[in-house]
Amino acid sequence: MIKNIRNFAVYNELRIELGDKDVKVIYRDTVKILREILDRLGIVYGKMESPQCLSYRLISHINGNSNFSKGADGYAEYDEFLIEKVSGHVTVMHRNLKSILDEIAKSVGFEFENEKNSNDFNEALINFINAQKIGKISQMSEDEIADNEFISDADWDWWCHLSDTMKYILIHDLPNQEEEIGIIEFYDENDFDTEADIYDRDTFGILLGEYVTGLYLLDDTFIEPVLDNINIPNNVYEIDDLEPLVYLNNYILSISFRDWNGMINQVMFNSIVKFNKLESLDLSYNRINIDELYKLTKLNHLKQLYLRRVMDFTDELINFNESELSNLKEKLPHCEILM
Repeated sequence: MIKNIRNFAVYNELRIELGDKDVKVIYRDTVKILREILDRLGIVYGKMESPQCLSYRLISHINGNSNFSKGADGYAEYDEFLIEKVSGHVTVMHRNLKSILDEIAKSVGFEFENEKNSNDFNEALINFINAQKIGKISQMSEDEIADNEFISDADWDWWCHLSDTMKYILIHDLPNQEEEIGIIEFYDENDFDTEADIYDRDTFGILLGEYVTGLYLLDDTFIEPVLDNINIPNNVYEIDDLEPLVYLNNYILSISFRDWNGMINQVMFNSIVKFNKLESLDLSYNRINIDELYKLTKLNHLKQLYLRRVMDFTDELINFNESELSNLKEKLPHCEILM
């Protein structure tokens, strides 16, 4: 979801975002606040429910609309909360902007002379909060800064809004997955379950940052994640592309479909070539269209391409003739093609 944000500041569980035309006060942990609202209303929910599912429960309940579709856009107002779902992305905002901004200003000791000019007030408040943060960090030792690792709001929000299938692809073979995450089962989107609460930022966020998205320190130092490869497991069926995972493009060096035994079509190839740091791609034992392979010329860092026992879309084994293989090698001169 693309936002036009001119300036922002973080205050406890809230993020103040200043755009060109308005200001928003957003709850930083969408799932956490949705769960809190559901608890207030006495609505039961499951541990594995995504922001989309939780917001569906709330919007349909608050608005009294039992016909509200799970996939539809919508919004609902409850107490101080505005719950908004647009194109599958859920945001929870504070409804009373003046009240909450005045409360934050008072809490941080911010005073502003011209109360009539709200835009100047919002900008000045954000700058004041950020200056306070910089001041506190400047007084901390390197060890104190290093001890405060965290996953960014953007990374956590991206994770929470991923489909269950994409979450499973990322965590099914992580180091220490069994001890720290414990996937109980996965057959399709409706059966995904883990021992860990993968929507609890306080307990799962650091693990996710360490392995998948990277972590930040208070001085904005970035620590790259362990993950540098994506392996598509053979119990994942309903995926057309890897577009949601392009978010991790800066870290992914290898993608393997070897265990998938699926159909790698035009849409899938279009998403694969967006991983522009890719060095290794394994398409072995899958169904492909030979012509789509030439799209891989967009991958300037590709060093290895595995095409063992690939088939066409009629399940016939592809036997590359000399001309086809020569042409492919010519188009990918720095890539080793392994069959």
